[in-house]
Amino acid sequence: MAETFSLDDIDKIIETEDPSFKNELADIKKQQVVGTDSIENLKLEPEDEIVKDDDEQLTARKKIVHFVLLPWLSVRTFVRLRWIRVKNNSRMLFDASVRFFRHELPERIKYTWARLKILKAWLVSEWRKFRALNRTQKLAIAFMVLASFAALFFIDKTFTGHWLPRYQINLPHTLADGGSIMGEVKSKADVQDLFQAFPEVEYYVLLPKVIVNLQPSETSGENPMGAFEVFVGADSQDTAVEVKDREQEIRDLVQRALESFTYDEANSLVGKERIKEVLRDRINAILNQGFIYNIYFNNIILYSGN
Repeated sequence: MAETFSLDDIDKIIETEDPSFKNELADIKKQQVVGTDSIENLKLEPEDEIVKDDDEQLTARKKIVHFVLLPWLSVRTFVRLRWIRVKNNSRMLFDASVRFFRHELPERIKYTWARLKILKAWLVSEWRKFRALNRTQKLAIAFMVLASFAALFFIDKTFTGHWLPRYQINLPHTLADGGSIMGEVKSKADVQDLFQAFPEVEYYVLLPKVIVNLQPSETSGENPMGAFEVFVGADSQDTAVEVKDREQEIRDLVQRALESFTYDEANSLVGKERIKEVLRDRINAILNQGFIYNIYFNNIILYSGN
């Protein structure tokens, strides 16, 4: 059986063999106690002040970065991106210009020159054919060309009203051309219409009802419609008789005129007055005699198409 020793036996053996070892252990324990007391007795106030100073410096640094450095970096980045974009666009424009003048322009010039050569060849061939014709054929072609130009000239003068007479209202609408004194009117309430100042007897003619498709507008659907029943006020009995005799023609004219108006115009007071003016002018333009004073609506029915 193995021999065993207790802790007291070990201490006795150490004392017997090495008496100085016990003293060295006591010195080590004393040093440890002194070191612990010196560490525990240290004051932390200076370290706290250092940490506090570091925090204040860090906060100031953050403020500088936030209010000074970041805006400057943003402006710098924006300017740099703009400069890069302008530089790239300029480069692309320069490359496109170089490509156009180096490749596309010469090709276009060649193409145009080739087409001009073809045109020249065609003109030369046609001229040779014309020279090969006899005198009668040449005179016939020249006459046809002159006749074509003359017809175009006649059509232009005809439709612009230089040769054929235009319809003109003979009734006076202003005395400014013949008046010796002219003044300014302050308000419309101070003036009176010339025809209302000297009223004439009107002869009324009721036209047949007209149903038309109006032009769509913001407040209507795609297919607005309207039914109009119109009175015309003629200046004489003869004019009223002519309107009655040409009733279908005038009805078609009224229908075509109404189709050019929108639903909103036909549904507003200003638009109705405009319709009256247009109908009156167009009917007067086709009458052989007399004059239509006014247009009156007997009945109007509108459908928005919604």
